[in-house]
Amino acid sequence: MYLIFDIGGSSTKVAIFDKSGNIIYKSKSKSKASYEDFLLDMKKLIDFSKQKGKLEKISISSPGMVDICNKKSMGLSALGYLDNDFITELQKYSKLERKDILIENDGNCGALGELFFDKNIRNFIYIVIGTGIGGAVVIDRKLYRGSNFSAGEFGYMLLGDDDSNFSTLGTLPNVCKKLEKDKNISVDTFEMLKKHKLKEEPYYSYVEDMFNILARAIYNLYYCFDPEKIIIGGAISEDKYYMEKLKEKLNEKTYSYRKIDLISSKNFNENNLYGAFYNIVGKKYEN
Repeated sequence: MYLIFDIGGSSTKVAIFDKSGNIIYKSKSKSKASYEDFLLDMKKLIDFSKQKGKLEKISISSPGMVDICNKKSMGLSALGYLDNDFITELQKYSKLERKDILIENDGNCGALGELFFDKNIRNFIYIVIGTGIGGAVVIDRKLYRGSNFSAGEFGYMLLGDDDSNFSTLGTLPNVCKKLEKDKNISVDTFEMLKKHKLKEEPYYSYVEDMFNILARAIYNLYYCFDPEKIIIGGAISEDKYYMEKLKEKLNEKTYSYRKIDLISSKNFNENNLYGAFYNIVGKKYEN
């Protein structure tokens, strides 16, 4: 049995996989407020998984930059306590060897999920869009991590005149915040997109600005890496209207000089679970 964690800023998904890649248990819970509660919850899930069969490996999808060599999450994320050495704690509790506990950046896990489902794709950019923006670069079916494990952190790209970054300008939650700040109008992301569809102002203009930023960044990434595909991950990738509008923007004159193959992730918001599983079995899967 393989125990898989997908740790997110607002929720954590858990799955138990068999060796063939079948999920035999899956759950989702609100992310814990403290390190102590986080660790206690993970230990309970280790106990639960052992009731299902022999626990062989644990694999974790984590926000923030991840040092896969020292098995440590570092840098900024929505959960500051992930800087703690929880891998050592899990190793002691589970009685597994350290090599049997893996951790990888969540954007990278999303990309690994694509490799799990598609054995033919070789080179692609994976962009995760949520409250912020992350992602991954895959070259010849291998993750490119960079010299400091920060490759794929597209959200930090500066795209505004005031040094605003891609995450700030390119996501619906941040568009909603900007509208509230500028116009004192409170609206959720679902309503924001609905009002864009109806071309209601000022919502329409704010969302159009967001789509322009997204198109510009995607266009630039395409020319930097020349991938086969650019894949959009995260829950928003399930929204057909959102994806259609983004594709339309990339077909406008400014960006239409090259045909960019833009698609949604294979398993939308659960790609990270499959990617963390693939992180265990990837080499065997490729043979």
